[in-house]
Amino acid sequence: MSINIHSKRFKTALLSVSLLLSEAGAVSATLPELAKAFPRESQTSIQSFMTIGAAAIIVCTLLAGGLAGKIGKRRLTLIGITLIAVAGMGPLVFIPMGNFTALLFSRLVVGAGMGLLQPLSSSVIADFFHGRYRENMLGWQSSAVGAGSVVWTLIVGAFMLWDWKAAFFVYAFGLVSLVLFARYVPEPPKHALPDAPETPLVKAPRWYRLSADVWIAAILMLVFNIGFQTLFVAMPLAFVAEKHLIEPPAVSLIMTSFGVASIAAGIVFGFVMRRLRNWTGAAAAGTVAVALILCANASSAPLGYAAAIVAGLGFGTFMPFFITTTNNRATPETSAMATAVLFTGAAIGTAVTPYYFEAFGSFIGDGSATVQLIVGAATVLVVALLTGLRYGASRHVAHTEIKTLEQV
Repeated sequence: MSINIHSKRFKTALLSVSLLLSEAGAVSATLPELAKAFPRESQTSIQSFMTIGAAAIIVCTLLAGGLAGKIGKRRLTLIGITLIAVAGMGPLVFIPMGNFTALLFSRLVVGAGMGLLQPLSSSVIADFFHGRYRENMLGWQSSAVGAGSVVWTLIVGAFMLWDWKAAFFVYAFGLVSLVLFARYVPEPPKHALPDAPETPLVKAPRWYRLSADVWIAAILMLVFNIGFQTLFVAMPLAFVAEKHLIEPPAVSLIMTSFGVASIAAGIVFGFVMRRLRNWTGAAAAGTVAVALILCANASSAPLGYAAAIVAGLGFGTFMPFFITTTNNRATPETSAMATAVLFTGAAIGTAVTPYYFEAFGSFIGDGSATVQLIVGAATVLVVALLTGLRYGASRHVAHTEIKTLEQV
């Protein structure tokens, strides 16, 4: 398949996959209606509709690298898109049937699709683009994820005006991505990158063959996500129940501000990366820490919006920084596995967040949401310091990345 990687069609097909990564949480607005449809199910069971997919995400993210080496990244991406689109619309059938078990299984399948796409959406971009073009495209990829979180929520809201079950038609847009990717994206090249060391390559590398850089980055991503998630699990409680700054519906508007800021950060990521270089990750994490401190000390709704915007700018920079620095040292054969480990670290961090803050709250004797925001800020600040020491203060890493940036 002859392609022009700089064509709008090719880039649109690549980025359409990233749009799907934020679809899973878009249907959270259906939970109240879901509880009415299944009155015999416990509240925990109803809530698990939104969380059960995380287990599949972690498993399939780890498997994605090995599978990509065996069946190809293009084919595996198409499989992931299909799983999300088909299983995502499963509730349209299972809810009228009253089959809650099948409903949960459909969410597991959606999680499996997400787990495959998370590393591949970045890895495929890294395979086709190099240097400055790679950084710019990864920035756009981060923006696409942020845009999806805003767009899908709005579409779900519009569908629910017709019928709440119609919200699940949002997954039909995955079929559009499936057609675009199948039509315009070939199997990524397998030749060595110009900025990668010429070492023997291994097909479908095992996790234990990855470099220490990947594991360090994954641990930092894990800890970062633990602290960062307080924006979603603690901020609403602090603003609504503890400080009485806003009404519950306003929480979605604050999170929309976060999404828009994240998009903006992704768009200018390439420019920021060329200016701050290896200090980009530390600066981004520090920005998120400041945002969480603002949330904890907010005395009015406008401060909440400002904090969300600052958090979006930091988050929209932090994620592509780690993806970029990892893929700059990987070959096409190892990039999928390396990126999979990064996303697995992030997923584990998200999964353990409530238990982390529950344990910390028991230890200090205060588990309030406001205190959780402060603890979250401190956690992210530790990540900022460690990121600065690992990347910003390393001459070897700086030299490698500067060379990459200049090879345009």
